[in-house]
Amino acid sequence: MLHAKSFGIGIGIIVGLIISIFVIKALNKDGKFKTEYDEMQQISRGKGYKYGFWSILAYEALMCVLTSDEAFVLPFSNFDLHFIAVMVGVLVQVTYCIWANAYIGLNTNPGRFAAFSVGISIFNFAIAFVAIANGNMFTDGKLQDPFMNLIVGILFIIIGVELFIKHIVDGTAREE
Repeated sequence: MLHAKSFGIGIGIIVGLIISIFVIKALNKDGKFKTEYDEMQQISRGKGYKYGFWSILAYEALMCVLTSDEAFVLPFSNFDLHFIAVMVGVLVQVTYCIWANAYIGLNTNPGRFAAFSVGISIFNFAIAFVAIANGNMFTDGKLQDPFMNLIVGILFIIIGVELFIKHIVDGTAREE
């Protein structure tokens, strides 16, 4: 039987996926549920997913090795370890796609996307900072769930910085 926390996480994932559908529609200029990519972008996105998958696999293999030694104790729960793996894969996939000009779709509104990303970062940082302020980030030497909000906030900041740098690089290249 599922514990309440596991059930809550599962429901949260389902709700998050449903919300994502409407967010994608709002981020697209044409209001479509599907983001459109040209052929080059689709190929690059496929490579990005491949690199993201292999990075998750490498991370999980490393965690198997590290956690097999009971003397080596990580300050994370099992959930946290696997969540971080997903975030590593997302970061690798997104980073590759940004630099291969395959992250922002043909029908995506970049301004709305940037605003949404900033909003996600602020929301997640707020949750993490409240936990830190209330002394709820650690329990029994283990990081608690709000640490994952900190990870997501940092992830979106990294993505935003990469997109900003890419925008500058592309603008400089166009000027030359």
